[in-house]
Amino acid sequence: MGPSHKSSLGSILGIIFAVVLFGAFFFVPVTDPEPENTNPVIDSVVSSHDKLYGLQTCVLYCTAHDDDGDSLAYTWSSTGGTLVADGEMAKWTAPRRQGSYGIMVEVSDDAGDRDSSVSLVTVARNQSPVINAVSCERPFLLQGQKTKVTCDAFDSDGHAITFEWSCTTGSISGSDAAIEWTAPSASGTYLISTTVSDEMGATCTSSTLIMVAPTEPPTIDTMIIRPFLPEYSKELDWGYRLLKGSECECEIECVTSSANDELNYTWSCEDGSIEGSGRKVLFTPPDRQAEIHVTVVVTDMFGNAATDDVFFKVFNREVYSTTIDEIPGGCNCRH
Repeated sequence: MGPSHKSSLGSILGIIFAVVLFGAFFFVPVTDPEPENTNPVIDSVVSSHDKLYGLQTCVLYCTAHDDDGDSLAYTWSSTGGTLVADGEMAKWTAPRRQGSYGIMVEVSDDAGDRDSSVSLVTVARNQSPVINAVSCERPFLLQGQKTKVTCDAFDSDGHAITFEWSCTTGSISGSDAAIEWTAPSASGTYLISTTVSDEMGATCTSSTLIMVAPTEPPTIDTMIIRPFLPEYSKELDWGYRLLKGSECECEIECVTSSANDELNYTWSCEDGSIEGSGRKVLFTPPDRQAEIHVTVVVTDMFGNAATDDVFFKVFNREVYSTTIDEIPGGCNCRH
């Protein structure tokens, strides 16, 4: 075979190889490229509260979507407090310490792409309840008597409040802002207290005193008469003779014995006048003859009373005798 024939054969083989190579490239199927994954998107994070008090709880709910239809995983965290997560929902319990706390949620898809969001919740300081007053209808009782005791209180944070009552003795009926206290069978001064608590556990305490008296009334031991001009007065079995007129006034003292120091003295007379109050008064006889009872009523703070009186016969001045000795007592008068 000559050189020209070999050259022609090589050209033909080259053409055939080129055609085969082109056909192989043209007829091999080409696959489409994988589409890029899109990130999940958080639409919103909603909290049931944006302000709490220590140890209160709020619920947060995260709404998210993924355009690829991937399943989503939720990861929750916080800068304080306690979180209990359940998928797209989480329950957060505030710490005792006041301040602002961040609650984070991260949403991820199957490819590991993610989105995140942060919610801020404020933990406020809880104020203790305030007691304006603890008062009772009757601060003075007899043994076994009852009185209503009331606590006027409020909570500036608007929390519900409860009342816990106690007493040194006696008995309490009720548990709200007003209770009924029954006095014991022994006299004395007794303390009734209440502790007011809010739902966060803050408290305040106040109290009141109630006096319980014995059932026995006060006793008048004696009536002491002190005339300013004793020479014109005379004490007799039935009472006193007293010269008429303002110069013959007498001090009258009522001496009592009682388990209670706080006594009220009410004085009265049919004629003449009485000045002053309390256990000592000044009695001025009228400017004429008269028979007079000066009466005192002694009352304790519980209404127990005792009564006594002094009887006076008021006489006119008589001429003094110059031949006989004065009658003892100095009044020189017949009786």
